[in-house]
Amino acid sequence: PHESFDRANIKDVFSLDDAALNQRLVKIRAKLKSVRDQSRVIPKDDKRLTGWNGLALAALASGNDVHPEFKQAGKQLYQFIDTQLWRNGELVKAIDKQDRSLGKGGLFDYAAVAYGIARWAETNNNDTAMGLAHKIINAGWDKFYSIKGWRQSEEELLPNPVYQRHIRDGALPSSEGLLIRATTILLRTIKDSTLKNKLDALISTGSKSVENEPFYFGSLISAAVSTTE
Repeated sequence: PHESFDRANIKDVFSLDDAALNQRLVKIRAKLKSVRDQSRVIPKDDKRLTGWNGLALAALASGNDVHPEFKQAGKQLYQFIDTQLWRNGELVKAIDKQDRSLGKGGLFDYAAVAYGIARWAETNNNDTAMGLAHKIINAGWDKFYSIKGWRQSEEELLPNPVYQRHIRDGALPSSEGLLIRATTILLRTIKDSTLKNKLDALISTGSKSVENEPFYFGSLISAAVSTTE
């Protein structure tokens, strides 16, 4: 193994006193910084993530009546989702700087966008937006839910899809909880017996995981309670 490359090591190897060592280190740092500044390009993640935009729209809907700028920003974000992220009846997962699709949206994308648009549509009494939310909610249920449970993506890496009876929270709220909330908001203004039956059936489906570890299913439990309010 190499020896430690520290001040004492350098001082001993080059027989330098403290003043000379400090002067030498200043010159070395300046030289290295000059080369780095000429050659280094700091990576910039310029993807526009569909799910995150959905959550942002939900947040703006919450502040809709607080400040006019929130309402205008929400309107612009809704239009961006409608025109850029919803393509040919499907959500993309993200788009790059050139507005190119970066793949099909997954359950989280559908759930977050459906929730964001439903919140924004209800707050602004926008029937057109609620109609879009209806399409996205239906697509989310149809693509990712069955009697086997939930799957996270249409594009599975494994030959057989992995299903979950219920989805726990992670760094972000449960996708299942978000879609339940979106569906609940929608059903307050639009009658859809098929969606209502799916929602009721899901809510009545028990799970040992939820019963034994409710802490990990907080947003799901909260969403389920909201269906009765």
